[in-house]
Amino acid sequence: MLLVLLGVGIALSTLDLNAFVAPVLARIKVVTGREVTVGGSVSLRIGFRPKVVAHDVRLANAPWAKAPYFVTAKELELQLALLPLLRRDFELVRLNIVEPVVALETSKDGKGNWELEPVAGAAGGPPPVDARPGAFAVGDLLVTDGVVTHGDDAGAAATKVTIEKLSLKAPDRQSQVDVEFRGAVDGAPVTVSGKLGPFATLSERGQPYPVSLKGELGSRKASVALSLRRDDKLVALQDIDVAFGSSDLKGTIEIREGGPASAWTVNLRSTAFKLDDLPVLSAPAAKP
Repeated sequence: MLLVLLGVGIALSTLDLNAFVAPVLARIKVVTGREVTVGGSVSLRIGFRPKVVAHDVRLANAPWAKAPYFVTAKELELQLALLPLLRRDFELVRLNIVEPVVALETSKDGKGNWELEPVAGAAGGPPPVDARPGAFAVGDLLVTDGVVTHGDDAGAAATKVTIEKLSLKAPDRQSQVDVEFRGAVDGAPVTVSGKLGPFATLSERGQPYPVSLKGELGSRKASVALSLRRDDKLVALQDIDVAFGSSDLKGTIEIREGGPASAWTVNLRSTAFKLDDLPVLSAPAAKP
């Protein structure tokens, strides 16, 4: 153990933070197609769980969007796996995002600024990055004190989601993800907990991705269970089982892309449905 700690200490003492941060930023640009900048300092916190901390991190927005940045964060804390440092490998196992601001926007033609376009490999492209499965696998993600807004060119009032805490935890990429959310939507309190499918299957075409969540929306209890499947031009929500207040919905929804507009096929049934349950996210009335 002493030899391991000594080896890690030597690795940390000779660590070039730029050599670590540069490929991480390059990887983000490859995946998102957007430029990432770090306006503040980058520091290393030495301990049994070494951490690299970057301040004032910004992800560029779509060219047509109004906000200058798609995402900004006061601080990113990247926790590294300890033993791989002996091989001078940087494996990211936990990511904490502090005070992020996410500006979602929809253009006049219906395109969202969250529709990212990965960079295709080409001569003169981004520098090569470590593509090993574990190199950028995040087992734990924690977001605190964040804000997400969504607006469009139609002039509709923007929706605001306040994130007190968002936690995603999984022991590895093949395991189900435990999720927890506390916050508010347009001022109404929201709490959610449950499980999502593994990180490894999230982007796989044709692979069912399970979702099972429950919590409170406004003052009403709610639960959602479904299986998400994506093919080349089809998004299918199957085995839908939703309950909110005293109402429920079950069935399937399919969204097929093609032609000038998407085609929706909705097959839902309900044993109890009350319109009073729908405005569950309206903010509570002020006390006199």
